[in-house]
Amino acid sequence: MDAESNTSQTMKIDVPVWFTIIAGMALAWNLLGLAAVIMDFMMSAESIASLPMEQQEMYAARPSWVSFASLLAVFAGTLGCAGLVMKRAWAKVILLLSLFGLIAQDIAFFVILDTASVYGGQVVFMQAIVFIIALGLLALAHWATKKRWIS
Repeated sequence: MDAESNTSQTMKIDVPVWFTIIAGMALAWNLLGLAAVIMDFMMSAESIASLPMEQQEMYAARPSWVSFASLLAVFAGTLGCAGLVMKRAWAKVILLLSLFGLIAQDIAFFVILDTASVYGGQVVFMQAIVFIIALGLLALAHWATKKRWIS
C-alpha cells in the first residue's frame, strides 16, 4: 500500500457540533420516552382503577404485544441515539428497529384500540411528532453514515 492511500484511510472526518448536539437531545428525548413506557408497565391495578372508565377499558382491551412494541420502540430509540452520540454506524439499524416498534404500536393505538376516540386529537398530534422525529433520526443516521461521521 502506498503512502497516499494509507493517509486517506487514516484521515479523521470532522463531525459537526450540531450533529453531536442533536444526537444528545435525541438521546434525552428517548430516555424520557423510556421512562414513560417503564411507568406504564409498572402501573398498579389501583392506578388503573383510578383512571376514567374509557381509559380503564382501553387498558383491559390492549393486547400485551402492544406494550412490548412500545418498549421496543423506545428502548431501540434510546440505544440508537446512544449509538449516534458514540458515533457508531450500528445506530442506523437500531433506529430502524425502533421505527418498526413505533409503527406496530401506532397500528394498535389507532386501528385496533381507537385511542383517538378516548384521548382526543392531542394523542394523534403527539404520535405524529414522535413518528416524524423517529424518521428524522433514521435519516440523520443514514446521512451521517454516508458522510462518514459515524462508523
